[in-house]
Amino acid sequence: MRSSNSPFWTRPYALVIAAAIVALAVVVIGVVAALSIASRPAAQPAPVAERPIVVQTVEKLIIITATPAPTEPPTPTPVPTATPTPEPTPTSTATPVPTPTPTPLPPPRWSELGDLSTVEYTASTVVERSRQRQGIGGVLLGSDRVVIMALGKIRAGVDLSKIKPSDVQINGKSIKIKVPRAQVLTVELLPEASRVFDSQRSWLFSEYEGLELEALDEARRKLREEAERNVAMLEIAETMTRLQLAEFLRKAGFEQVEIEFE
Repeated sequence: MRSSNSPFWTRPYALVIAAAIVALAVVVIGVVAALSIASRPAAQPAPVAERPIVVQTVEKLIIITATPAPTEPPTPTPVPTATPTPEPTPTSTATPVPTPTPTPLPPPRWSELGDLSTVEYTASTVVERSRQRQGIGGVLLGSDRVVIMALGKIRAGVDLSKIKPSDVQINGKSIKIKVPRAQVLTVELLPEASRVFDSQRSWLFSEYEGLELEALDEARRKLREEAERNVAMLEIAETMTRLQLAEFLRKAGFEQVEIEFE
């Protein structure tokens, strides 16, 4: 007899038992799998928001492009009828108007104008006059003497009465005139401003009377000579004469005035 202590899998019925266990495990696994599949919820459809919109946009564009809205044909614009241009009227040729010759203005009456005084000033001078009386045999009977400081008023200007007709040229309202040079017109002594510095009378047969008058006449001549040598004052007199005479002639109607001194 065999011993009962041999291993379990060596026994004859051990294979049958193992196969039965394996088969039972397979069946259990299949049932569990079937139950899990059956209990799984049905798949939910994808939300509308997650659907792509590319296809719809493309279809819309295709429809708009393929079927454009019909447009009405343009109304023809009527062509305006050409209006005939009127022929220009010939312009008459202007007749040249002759330039009027200006009527010359009459010249002033220079002889009536007389002296044109343009500068007036005062000057002074000192004069000494004396007289001696001799008797028989050359004896000196006495002498008269006076020293006077004389003050005089001098006027310088132009004598317009010396202008001759040939000195004036008039063309319409233009005048050219030649005027004499400026000169001393008058020398007037001022007795109230003059005075006697020194005087002496003879003790016998004095002739002092009239001596002061001779001294004043000499003072007048001396003042005139000094004024005539005053070139600067005479130039000022000519400048003032030019201005005053030009103003006078413009007021008389002349527009262009030319003055020369000779």
